[in-house]
Amino acid sequence: MTINATGNRMTSEIARQSQLAQDIERTQISISTKKRIQTASDDPVAAARIATIAQAQSDSTTWSGNLSFAQAQSAQSDTILSSLSNGMIRAREIMVAGASATATISDRAVYANELRSIAADVASFRATKTSSGEPLFAPGSAAQLRVGNGVLLAPVDSAVNIFERAGVPLTQDLTDAATALASGDATKIGAALDRVSTGIDHVSDAAADQGLRAARVDKAIERSATHGIDLAAERSGLEDTDLTTAIAKLNSQQLTLDAAQASFARINRRTLFDILV
Repeated sequence: MTINATGNRMTSEIARQSQLAQDIERTQISISTKKRIQTASDDPVAAARIATIAQAQSDSTTWSGNLSFAQAQSAQSDTILSSLSNGMIRAREIMVAGASATATISDRAVYANELRSIAADVASFRATKTSSGEPLFAPGSAAQLRVGNGVLLAPVDSAVNIFERAGVPLTQDLTDAATALASGDATKIGAALDRVSTGIDHVSDAAADQGLRAARVDKAIERSATHGIDLAAERSGLEDTDLTTAIAKLNSQQLTLDAAQASFARINRRTLFDILV
């Protein structure tokens, strides 16, 4: 019985020391990797939350890419609308000059050609492409990008809303104005001038709308950045090793193992005769 009891104690002590060695190894790994959770079993609740955060961070990366693209589209649209506005203002100046009683037939012909050139520019603005080769101004409804969980954002308005007024393209207004100038008909010139002037107001409204869209993109970028920081901080708190605590724990574990091994060695110097006696 004494031999069996001693053997059981030895087996139990060996198992305890083996577990201590495994604990030390895990602590060492957590220090070297700076991650306290190596497997889900280390902390099931924290591991589950970390997995959720990791998915959210992956989604956030995708949405951040969409926001960067949206910001680029917004800036590109702003540049186009500025050029469009300048073109329409120049068209009105031409119409005013052409409507003057001092304008000759030759002058009006030159003005008409310039109006056609502006119309061609406006057509090219409407056909502008993004860096990905897609239309900047969608032909149908304004194109939307997903920038958050269930959040869609249209950084640029549609081509119809920007380049058409009451269903009539701005290019049509400009070419009609060129035709009116070339004809010399004062009534037609006056009507064309009114449409060009109204077109300027329309473009101004579109530019104001684009400013609001740009502001929404900027706000979304700020929210995305803040959310990303919050996610990273939460994940770090759950996942990262507290090195000061871990090193202290490692030292304590090592001392415990060393003491257990030393004690085990002293005890087992006894001979079988000592045990029997």
